[in-house]
Amino acid sequence: MFDPTIYENLKVVLEGELYDLDLQGTIEIVNRKDLIDMATMSRIFSIEWKRTDQQTLYPTAELVMTANLEDFALEKIDHDVHRSGCDIRVHLIHYIANEEQCYTIKQKINTIWNNRPLITQKVYYDIGAKEKNQLCQTTLSFNRKINEENIKDLNGIISFTVHSLER
Repeated sequence: MFDPTIYENLKVVLEGELYDLDLQGTIEIVNRKDLIDMATMSRIFSIEWKRTDQQTLYPTAELVMTANLEDFALEKIDHDVHRSGCDIRVHLIHYIANEEQCYTIKQKINTIWNNRPLITQKVYYDIGAKEKNQLCQTTLSFNRKINEENIKDLNGIISFTVHSLER
């Protein structure tokens, strides 16, 4: 019988948690990707959602989980479940009027997440557009591998992300 990888087990848990929230009407899932990169033999799963009460696409949250060939080899060949696992990042994307709002977003997120994840931000806008609709992408990185020992942490990551989107 096929033994699923850490990546597949975590993906099932993430999808289940998020689709449950979608069915409850807490969030609305707007995009989902499950990709295999044949050049690097890596896998990428991403799922994007927004609040159900908003009329526009933004703000949105995207949870991205990746596993590469090294992770697979550590798990399946070396049987090292402590060093193998997946990387998880969260992207929060908001409309902003100016870059100063990014600092406010970062402060609020640090308060919600208790200064734990590493936060980076990027600002996007169309050059030459009459209306300067800027987007701030705030990325939360956890700088550690997540594996089946951390399954309970996934619920917290989802909960904090939903709360961050509401704020």
